Amino acid sequence: MHEHTAGRATLAVLGAGPKGLAIAAKRVALARTGRDVPDLLVVDRRGVAANWTGDVGYTDGRQLLSTEPEKDVGFPYAHTWGADSERVGHEMDRWSWRSYLVHQEGFANWVDRGRPRPSHREWSRYLRWVAARVPVEPILAAVDGIDLADGRWRLSARSPAGDRVHFDCDGLVLTGPGRPLRLPGQPDDHPRILDGRTFWTSEDPLERGGPVEVCVIGNGETAGSITTVLLGLLPEGSTIELVSDHGVLYTRGESFTENRFYSDPTVGWQQLAERHRREFLKRTDRGVFSVQVEQVLNRAEAVRTLAGRVVRLEPVEAKVVVEVDYEQERERIAFDWVIVAIGFDPLWFSHLLGERARTALADAVPTGPAGRLPSRAMVERAIGHDLAVTGLSPKLHLPVLAGVAEGPGFPNLSCLGLLSDRVLGAYTAPVTGVGAPATDAAATGSGR
Repeated sequence: MHEHTAGRATLAVLGAGPKGLAIAAKRVALARTGRDVPDLLVVDRRGVAANWTGDVGYTDGRQLLSTEPEKDVGFPYAHTWGADSERVGHEMDRWSWRSYLVHQEGFANWVDRGRPRPSHREWSRYLRWVAARVPVEPILAAVDGIDLADGRWRLSARSPAGDRVHFDCDGLVLTGPGRPLRLPGQPDDHPRILDGRTFWTSEDPLERGGPVEVCVIGNGETAGSITTVLLGLLPEGSTIELVSDHGVLYTRGESFTENRFYSDPTVGWQQLAERHRREFLKRTDRGVFSVQVEQVLNRAEAVRTLAGRVVRLEPVEAKVVVEVDYEQERERIAFDWVIVAIGFDPLWFSHLLGERARTALADAVPTGPAGRLPSRAMVERAIGHDLAVTGLSPKLHLPVLAGVAEGPGFPNLSCLGLLSDRVLGAYTAPVTGVGAPATDAAATGSGR
């Protein structure tokens, strides 16, 4: 999979998580139908599904998957590939969640238990099972530079042994959560101020003897998951204050109408005004808790909520003072621990871009001064059908930023099969006599 074939495009995917594996699996399925597929490079510094295992700090591995596991690497098995769609779907079913459970002799047990959501660690086992059967073996390297050279992307990376390596490709897909977002003026490396990722690898809050007061800043799934874990870790009598700039905490919508947009954005997503699309994302994905998290918090007397926006964190002796602004009234509250869980930076890759890459992106998404990188909102508006930045060549696919323009399921796990269709459709030549991948008006899918 790492060898370049003369005359064939090379697609590189940075990240060996669900999105990268969905693309790798769909590539194999398409090749088995006779399609001319691109060469594929999957690069990840830690290997397959590392962020889901609980070993590298993005989760403890025990949290439950927020989406249904049936939304696997092939979901929604859409009829995107014309006459070949049924065969492509059959091939993808080899690597479905159901097939994984059958292989593990656990399918009947899972059904009888009411189809429970797996833990993140179990989900990582499923993804590694897929990787072993596709097969895909990611290049273990930490990418620290992305630039343009001779009309192609050039990735600069460092191997685990410390060697410098370089990869050239004709298309690039960037996945992964990125770096945790920080509050303005947030102190660097303060032992009592943790970010959403550092929390999972820190044991200090567990070593304190008596009750503690903890502040969790955020109103999304990251903040909710951390709070549920804290409930089982902190000494009796401890309290957790959830600070939300929404004023109150909301549960993610799970109606058919809402779910359908995640599985099949062709049902009318782009007919909605941008402000309504952004409101939908805010209501169903960003800044809301999953139903499972909300059920735990509803029973937790130790958890309180505070409306407002955190404007300052000030370490004072053994405490951290949190300054909260709400309707121009400010309150200062001291805590033993503060966890900043406001999400991750979808533009994390910007600091890796070299001069030529920065200029090309700025030219494709003009924002004013020459060479100035576009804002998140500008990039979101520029994402096209193939989940790449419109007008940028070679292609840069950014599914994590595709929600506003193309559909809410692309940044997460809700339509991995459709995501792989969109990306590979830009490189995969159809068999003679068979049409190209369906457009927005023709693609179909079902359920979320």
